[in-house]
Amino acid sequence: NKSFAQWSNLLSENVDGCSIPALPSGFTSYPAATVGFETDSTNASDCTNASGGKNIVIRNVNSSTGDYILYFPAFSTLGKSVVSLSWNSRVSTHFMDLGSSVNSLEYSTDGANWTVVSYTENGPTSAWAQVNNASTIDLPSGALDKDSVKLRLNVHIVNNTDGTYRMDDILVTAYHDNSGTFTTSLSNSSEFKVFPNPSIENFFFQTNSNGTFELLNMEGRSLMLSECKAGNVFVNTADLPKGMYILHFRESSSGKQFTAK
Repeated sequence: NKSFAQWSNLLSENVDGCSIPALPSGFTSYPAATVGFETDSTNASDCTNASGGKNIVIRNVNSSTGDYILYFPAFSTLGKSVVSLSWNSRVSTHFMDLGSSVNSLEYSTDGANWTVVSYTENGPTSAWAQVNNASTIDLPSGALDKDSVKLRLNVHIVNNTDGTYRMDDILVTAYHDNSGTFTTSLSNSSEFKVFPNPSIENFFFQTNSNGTFELLNMEGRSLMLSECKAGNVFVNTADLPKGMYILHFRESSSGKQFTAK
């Protein structure tokens, strides 16, 4: 059986290919006249699926009090129906002691108007972890099917002698349908629900229609592809390694699709 969903990386950066303290190609720190964001090899990322090695960092001690922006390289989302973002971060125990904070993540399709993307940042524990409680961040519909999309991370720094914010393994992934139907909706909706999520060994999804489901890993390899009937569908993942997976479901009658992670 042929996979009905196509997966691709729009942006993938593990930082290891750059020369310290320069940022990876396409990333810029604003304002440029101050240290702001740079790269470093200490406190290498060590959480699940982390690359280790170098990372992007902003330090309270090196930066004057004020607002700093990390701009990501632009990427195209043309023809993409679902675009997701993830990265690992390490917020040191003392980063927020005197008021430093990670304020917002935003996207723009014209470089002038910016829209906030909701996500959950890690707490100040000095431990590496994937942001957004280890779930990918789905970009809003306004960022889909565009020639150029830009992202930026806004951080406020209060200068003091201790505290860092670090990030690594920045990944933007996209999914679209090979059959030509791009009317994809996100779970959980009244028509499609996945539970429990996250899960251990198995999970269910609930659908109102007969259709076909497919389970893919984060490299886009199809692991399961099967037809199913309306109702609660059981999916056994006991033999799969711990990690994040993509579930696609397509209704047989309408071609409407749903995606869950």
